[in-house]
Amino acid sequence: MNSLSPETQRVLLSHALEELHARGIRVVCVTMDGHASNVRMCKQLGCELKGNPREPLKTSFPHLVTGEKVFVMMDAYHMLKLAPNMLQVNDDRCRPIAGVQSNCTTVQLDCTPTGQINWSYKHVYFVNHKIRVSLAAQTLSRSVSVALRTMRDLGYSQFKDCKATAEFM
Repeated sequence: MNSLSPETQRVLLSHALEELHARGIRVVCVTMDGHASNVRMCKQLGCELKGNPREPLKTSFPHLVTGEKVFVMMDAYHMLKLAPNMLQVNDDRCRPIAGVQSNCTTVQLDCTPTGQINWSYKHVYFVNHKIRVSLAAQTLSRSVSVALRTMRDLGYSQFKDCKATAEFM
């Protein structure tokens, strides 16, 4: 799926702010998820959302017409939907979550008929259900982390590399 570039987003937001101002609507806050393109757009507008942790963040930019501060707020609800996508990274430290969950589901069906890990098809393939924030929240839980570590500690080879994923959860 193609997304708008941060530059294009900035132009569109600037145009929207100008048009809203022309109609007498005062904008004091823009809310969005924490997608990298949104963060870069905010930086282009003058925000600093990824600064030095010892320094305060700059979470506003000047309105293009009035010069008043327009604040930027990251919507936790939508950011939660992005969190499982971070587990899609496939490097030496982290296995894609769908693979780990598929392994858990297989072990669950083979070894635990009562099902301590209660994943459905929707949990394993959450990418197909992006709107379902509840699936993302359930995927990123302490109990899932414990289950992954337990499978690793029991010697299941499919879980030998799940440490980073379990720690993330």
